[in-house]
Amino acid sequence: MYVIYRNNQQFGPYSIDVLSNYVEDDKILRCDKASDMSNLQELKTYNTLGWSIAGLLLTVTGVILLMSYLKQGVNYQSKLSK
Repeated sequence: MYVIYRNNQQFGPYSIDVLSNYVEDDKILRCDKASDMSNLQELKTYNTLGWSIAGLLLTVTGVILLMSYLKQGVNYQSKLSK
């Protein structure tokens, strides 16, 4: 489960499927952050970067890959920079 933070407000928790739908519906903003709630002892926060790389919107495949990284708790920024 993931929580979205926007303007000092918390929304969620949401499943990965719900977040994926929000991405497809452009309801996730560049300023939003997502936190993985599955491990409460080590809350990981990811900058969503508007789900974009270098200003280009991710394709559906890219969104699925990004969501996969979030689900696995992988730092997707380091994966994408390789």
